[in-house]
Amino acid sequence: MEALWGKVTPQYMAYSHVPERIFKQMPRVKLIAILRNPVDRAFSHYRMAVRLGAEKRSFADVFSEEIKDVPSINFLTLGQYGRILSRFLEYFPREQLLVLFADDLKRVPKSVLDSVFGYLGVERHYTPKNLDKRYHQGGMKQRFPWLVPTARHIYPLWWFWKAIPERRRRVVRFWFLTQVNTVPEAPVDLDSNLRCQLVNFYQEDVLLLEHLLRKAVPWSEFHGQAAIATPTSGNDH
Repeated sequence: MEALWGKVTPQYMAYSHVPERIFKQMPRVKLIAILRNPVDRAFSHYRMAVRLGAEKRSFADVFSEEIKDVPSINFLTLGQYGRILSRFLEYFPREQLLVLFADDLKRVPKSVLDSVFGYLGVERHYTPKNLDKRYHQGGMKQRFPWLVPTARHIYPLWWFWKAIPERRRRVVRFWFLTQVNTVPEAPVDLDSNLRCQLVNFYQEDVLLLEHLLRKAVPWSEFHGQAAIATPTSGNDH
């Protein structure tokens, strides 16, 4: 039986040159994008950055500053899925891009899995025993904030870490950051006024996304302001 190989990372959606590079290397690749409500994605990204010590500003300050610098890669622009996927569709035909939603993955995971299997052309009989399990509960605090800084000064330990192949280090690093060193917290509600501002910020891009997908997104807060319409820009491949 022929095996299928794949890779997953949000970084492929961060940089505008990525679609062209993927196309040049793998023009027949099958792409899958799983999209989260962009407002929730931005706030979750911010909370992770706070936990890692990479962000000290309040989220309100982040919004007010980054909205002035939209062309750059930041908390806000990484949720502009319409713009991002338009770039991919400049190189790949529609049938090579499957777009799914995190809402459905949470609500009907088996249906989403079957959609992926069908898209990849493999049998749909397999159902993982852990399909309904949630592995990463976010939070803004580290369980062991002292551990990594201390380890860096224990040179034999740090040398051993650097001697591990980078691919394995990435796996261990992700496991440590998301499973071991995160203090799980209940979801935090975003300030309603700030949330409204974020919805307004993403509204035009969501319209573009719906135009590309030819269907509505499952984020109801975007449908109270505008119906699906043909945007002024976009790619209709």
